[in-house]
Amino acid sequence: MLLTVAKGAKSMTNRAKLWYVPVNESEKVIDVPPMPYKSSEQEAIGRDVYEEQKAFRSKNADMPASFSRDTPGAGNN
Repeated sequence: MLLTVAKGAKSMTNRAKLWYVPVNESEKVIDVPPMPYKSSEQEAIGRDVYEEQKAFRSKNADMPASFSRDTPGAGNN
């Protein structure tokens, strides 16, 4: 369910983005420690996927969200 706060309108959606922001006890934003990998091969694969997604976002930054394509490397291509 999507809620447009300004209009108070609700509608159905099939896409959403969610961000988690780490905070401490004082509710101050803190840095996230690097993710541990089981092998350097896994780390390389993760880095490649990240770079592919980053390039895609950069290339499509001016494209309206309603016209954007699925992000590559996220398991949906």
